Amino acid sequence: MTQVNQIGQFTIYKLLLTSFNGTQIDLRGVVHELSIFEDLFGFGLSGNLLFGDSKNLLKNLPIIGQERLEVEIGIDVGDGTERRIRKDFDVFKVTDRAEVNFAYQIVILDFVAPETSRSLRTKISRAYAKTHDEIVKDILTRDLKTKSTIVTETSKFVERCVIPNWSPMEAIQWISRRAVSNTYNNAGFFCYENTAGEFVFTSMENLVGQTATATYSKTPAKVNTGGRENQVAPAYRRIESINFANNFNTHENTMTGMYASRLYTFDPITRKYSEVDFSYAGTYNRFKHLEQNELRSGQGQTVLEGLAADRDGKMMSEYPMANTYFQPKHTDKNGQGTTANVEWWYQQSISQSAQFNVLKGTMIVNGDPARKVGEVLNIEIQSTESLRETGERELDPMLSGRYLVTAIGHRFSFVTQDYKMAIEIRKDSLSKPLPTNALTSSSPTGDAKEPVKV
Repeated sequence: MTQVNQIGQFTIYKLLLTSFNGTQIDLRGVVHELSIFEDLFGFGLSGNLLFGDSKNLLKNLPIIGQERLEVEIGIDVGDGTERRIRKDFDVFKVTDRAEVNFAYQIVILDFVAPETSRSLRTKISRAYAKTHDEIVKDILTRDLKTKSTIVTETSKFVERCVIPNWSPMEAIQWISRRAVSNTYNNAGFFCYENTAGEFVFTSMENLVGQTATATYSKTPAKVNTGGRENQVAPAYRRIESINFANNFNTHENTMTGMYASRLYTFDPITRKYSEVDFSYAGTYNRFKHLEQNELRSGQGQTVLEGLAADRDGKMMSEYPMANTYFQPKHTDKNGQGTTANVEWWYQQSISQSAQFNVLKGTMIVNGDPARKVGEVLNIEIQSTESLRETGERELDPMLSGRYLVTAIGHRFSFVTQDYKMAIEIRKDSLSKPLPTNALTSSSPTGDAKEPVKV
């Protein structure tokens, strides 16, 4: 590899397409663009490949959606070394075929991780009496035959179940939702693959409790960063563009059960039923959040809910009947529950997943091979308020702060030798408390005046 000194520069070592009949072709000389996607809420890696074709490979190779694609890319990490992305993919679709002229066409192929393809062709009918992390690891190795490193967080309960002829992905999704961390109070795990060559099975609290790995800025040169040295962000840490869409949708949050819900359980063996109410605000301090401020009386809230959110002066969390759920439960002959303690995970899992739909955005940045799904980033975004006397703008306390990376699209352009990332970021809490008083304009001494007019 030619020595490079700019983070994000890359060299393609392998881009080998193998047909179903064993015919191989090296696409390095004809590829225009390669994109690889990783998603916290998805499963395996996926992507697409755009290349130019003057030999009608679709007919002569041929390409019929049953090909194998071997990818190996070396990316400079800024200190004279490089990180490599290596992965074998399954091509499953010819997405587009556009004729440029009579002798040249552009072809786009979609591909996925082989674990995804294998899941579509495999069914599991098997009994388990293991912890959730042990079950997921068994499925990944036995049924999906993954070659990736498996990283798991220990779960609390033993799941006694029979997987009823489900695909491995369906089974893992079902197990993930029921898992409860052995370390934290949260409910619900995620199983995903990243470009570091790992399949990760972990809880939301384990992810949000991490130290931020980097800071990205969408700011001009003069911004008040709260005492931190004011420097222009390096090019690879500068946000080129960022978009926040469909945020703070209280109707959606109410209907999905984020704020409040009631769970009815019934045990046909003991003929007993129970009611369990869940309150978002009431349980806020039980769980870890991206912003570690606690909810305390008399202080502003870092939760994503106001103190009096409706016309009756009640919080959204005070309406458990907005969502009602029914779950059976029963005990075996030893008195052990076979529903894995549904009161521990059902409502919490629904709410915690919904919390990460409240404030989310997508930013475009220069490529950095160190970024991966599941890490925490500090995001700095300037406020749109008027400049202060010092000529500085404050950071926007609503949008700035710690975010969880939930998806990344890595785009490699082989025409311009350009590596960009589209990073989806989400957060479940605010960096500063919500104001407890109405918005008012202030005099230089801080005395309240008339309501602000906009």
